[in-house]
Amino acid sequence: MINIQQDFISISDKHGEIVRWLDNEWIEDPAVTAAISNAIDIYHTKGSEYLRDIIDNKIFNSEYANKLAVHLHHDVSIVSYHDMKNNIINVSLECNECNEVILDSRGLELDEWE
Repeated sequence: MINIQQDFISISDKHGEIVRWLDNEWIEDPAVTAAISNAIDIYHTKGSEYLRDIIDNKIFNSEYANKLAVHLHHDVSIVSYHDMKNNIINVSLECNECNEVILDSRGLELDEWE
């Protein structure tokens, strides 16, 4: 069952709640709505057990998944950056549609991505 309220959205089944998002999550980061949409789609197309398996593996229940989900079906590229001697100094996953670096090899934490 999908429960959409003003201050939260939850998905549950006969075993109980599978996942819940609070309004402050999608207000602070609208990209969370892509993860919510994906979870609802998975629930409807593959069932609650499949959704539970994904969440137990922390795929969609993570900041990384939310960051990546925003760029589903976008044109993305893996780009390398070089120093003056042509040594690779960084490799990144970039969204060409949003002009955004999604991930990079310098090991930045999520709060440093923005």
